Amino acid sequence: MIFDPFGIGGNFLKLQQAWASHPREWQQEQQQLMTDLWTLNLQGIASIVGGRPSLCAQVAEGDDRFTDPAWKDDPFHCLLLQNYLTQTRWLERVIYDTPGLPRGERRRGAFWIRQWIDALAPTNFPLINPAVIRKALQSNGASLLKGVRNLLEDVKAGDVQMVDRTAFAVGKNLATTSGTVVFRNDKLELIQYHP
Repeated sequence: MIFDPFGIGGNFLKLQQAWASHPREWQQEQQQLMTDLWTLNLQGIASIVGGRPSLCAQVAEGDDRFTDPAWKDDPFHCLLLQNYLTQTRWLERVIYDTPGLPRGERRRGAFWIRQWIDALAPTNFPLINPAVIRKALQSNGASLLKGVRNLLEDVKAGDVQMVDRTAFAVGKNLATTSGTVVFRNDKLELIQYHP
């Protein structure tokens, strides 16, 4: 049995089965993606050869991962961004447009695909992230070394540490109070603290 505590596999299986029962529409969706990517890459290659980026796709409002100017000014990074956004938008649209699947299943699939898409964003790969490259050059590689050290500490701890855990000390800047759970359901836990 496969370990799948969130039921992601079952959800994606339903999405695949729904599209499998509509092969013509699925083929049209894939053909549209290939056409879009082909056109995009031809324009991107022309802009790289010409040294000027073509008009870059707009990122969603509030998405600050691509704020570095190179994502728009550098033809190579602009092409990476456009490819990422084109495929991202296609995947999300295909999931939301899945024929014959209840709205809740489509929304659940879109949620999980968004997690995957965000993890694969080009900003998460140091060798193609212009901000990381610039910082590595400015620091003579010290920033990369620090990143590798942080990664090794996270692996050793078996957890991604989002804060400096040594910065907290009980009684100094962290309080603890004993208590008892007096009510629990699938949405909340009510805790009664002891004086």
